[in-house]
Amino acid sequence: YYFTLEEAEKSLMKSRVGVLSALYRLMRSKAVVSPAKGFYLIVPPEYQAFGCLPADMFITDLMTYFGQPYYLGFLSAAQYYGAAYQKPQRTQVV
Repeated sequence: YYFTLEEAEKSLMKSRVGVLSALYRLMRSKAVVSPAKGFYLIVPPEYQAFGCLPADMFITDLMTYFGQPYYLGFLSAAQYYGAAYQKPQRTQVV
């Protein structure tokens, strides 16, 4: 569900300006979003109403892109272990 700007340039064999203009058009149609500079997510039709993928679908790839270790905050991790009585409204990444 993700790609970087450099990967898009290599695979499309286009200049940076050409790739950025194509990405701009895709972002306007909400088919692609960019949660960080140079990192893009492909948004399938079932998530386009939300405007982005759920965080647990891309957070590992994003942190690998940044080269940073991370872990989920206490409330976010609790929902995966069945210990949260309500689903948290936000994902906490530390």
